[in-house]
Amino acid sequence: IVGPTGYDSTIKWVSAKENLPYKILFENDPDFATAPAQKVIIYLPIHPNLNPNALRIGDFGFGSFVFDVPPNTAAYTKRLDVRDSLGVFVDITAGVDIANRRAFWIFESIDPATGLAATLPANAGFLPVNDSTKHDGEGFVTLMIQAASFTKTRDSISEQASIIFDVNEPLATNIESNLLDAVAPTSMISSLPALIDTAFTIYWMGKDDSLGVGIQYYDLYVSKNNGPF
Repeated sequence: IVGPTGYDSTIKWVSAKENLPYKILFENDPDFATAPAQKVIIYLPIHPNLNPNALRIGDFGFGSFVFDVPPNTAAYTKRLDVRDSLGVFVDITAGVDIANRRAFWIFESIDPATGLAATLPANAGFLPVNDSTKHDGEGFVTLMIQAASFTKTRDSISEQASIIFDVNEPLATNIESNLLDAVAPTSMISSLPALIDTAFTIYWMGKDDSLGVGIQYYDLYVSKNNGPF
């Protein structure tokens, strides 16, 4: 799993007000697999400091395919026609299980001849054993989520997904952690005279809350003679 980069590579500060992106990667590992994966399930428990109602499903893909998901999508289901390349349909279902506080993605290969998953031969499936040069046995899913409204500066968030290939035991990803900054910094510029000569000095100041990440830079906007800033 890959989470928000944040500020400071150690602490990885993120704003509690922004959409936080995550990407979960999966692979039909050639060191363990001997046949294509027919079904892949991904679960992502939602940390208590994140808002499950704000979770939105993002783009996903496998092999050479990338599929777009409409913006602001909380639940997604579709039958993908990849018969020309992989010889199967793929049913994808993704969304948020509010009761269990987790996001999920289910990829299931479907036999085009019968419309069923159960009739697929063992050597058929949407995710081949990965070829490290072609990367045809790799896939990904993405999502966006926000911090819960009650979070405070220096509250932490962490995410770890689990991935199930067919009937095997779940595999845990790494853990991605960030620290929240819940209060935006403020800044102000000192008053200037009503009339200014050709040269003048501008003074400004700003502050963040005492626990926050601080101020990295200032942007100055200038308007000349009531023109646009």
